[in-house]
Amino acid sequence: MLFQYNLYFVLLSLTVIISTTVAFAAWQRRSISLASKPFISMMLAIAGYATVAAMEAAAIILREKIFWSKLEYVGSGSVITLFLIFAMHFTNKNRWLTPRNTALLWAIPTFNMILVATNEWHGLVWSGFLPDPKGSNFVIYQHNVGFFWIMTCVYI
Repeated sequence: MLFQYNLYFVLLSLTVIISTTVAFAAWQRRSISLASKPFISMMLAIAGYATVAAMEAAAIILREKIFWSKLEYVGSGSVITLFLIFAMHFTNKNRWLTPRNTALLWAIPTFNMILVATNEWHGLVWSGFLPDPKGSNFVIYQHNVGFFWIMTCVYI
């Protein structure tokens, strides 16, 4: 794989270091609070997401950028869901986290990940890709209705 390091790669790499450090610090204090384990999971998901986003930012070949972009949706969906689980634990509402409700929390992010993974078949998330007019290794993703569905889910 060919990479071109840039400011986004550096900033996302710093995010990986910070979130991993915070997860490690929380791990050492995990017995203090019931919310520690969901918090640690969330911080590790952030580190995973930032790692993949850094790889996408540094990748040069379009096929590789698309691969890393797809993996970013795994991370972003996980971070959002794990944040909700952490918030439930932190506010002592974890009795609502029955196995059924937890599965329901993961249903939409899982659907979104499948939607992104199968984009070549239907083009609902990205309809095309354009090179950056400035000549950098960035790509302009042409979004379709599936992308706006995913963003709606993220913001809700």
